[in-house]
Amino acid sequence: RALPDLELPARACAALGLKRCTLTCEELTGTLPMVLGMVGRLPQIAQNVRQGHTGELAFITYFMNVMGAMARLFTTLQELDDPITLASCVLSLVLNLIVVIQILLLGGPPRKAATKAAKDHKKTKKTQ
Repeated sequence: RALPDLELPARACAALGLKRCTLTCEELTGTLPMVLGMVGRLPQIAQNVRQGHTGELAFITYFMNVMGAMARLFTTLQELDDPITLASCVLSLVLNLIVVIQILLLGGPPRKAATKAAKDHKKTKKTQ
C-alpha cells in the first residue's frame, strides 16, 4: 500500500455514524468528490454574495446539477449504506441548490455592467 490507513477518534466515528474507526486509502478517495465540490462551489457562492449578482451563470446548468445530485442522493439511499458517500451527495445537492437560489434571487450582472461589457466587446471587434 502506498498510503496508510487513517485512524479516527471515537467521537468522530460516532458523529459520522461509522461502524469502525479505521478508514482505508480507498475509502478516503471516496471523499474527493465532496472536497472538490466544496473547493469549486464555495468560492463561487461567496463571490456571488460579495458582488450582489451571479454574473453570467446559466440557470439551466446549475438546475441540472441539482437534479443530478438529487438522483445520486436517491440512488445512494436505496443502494448503499455508506455515510461518506451520502454526505458527499447531500453536500453536492446543498451547494448547487444555493447557487440556483442565488441565480433566482440575485439575477445576472447589473444592467450597467452588462451594457458596458457589450459596448467594450463591440469596440474591440471594430479595432481588429
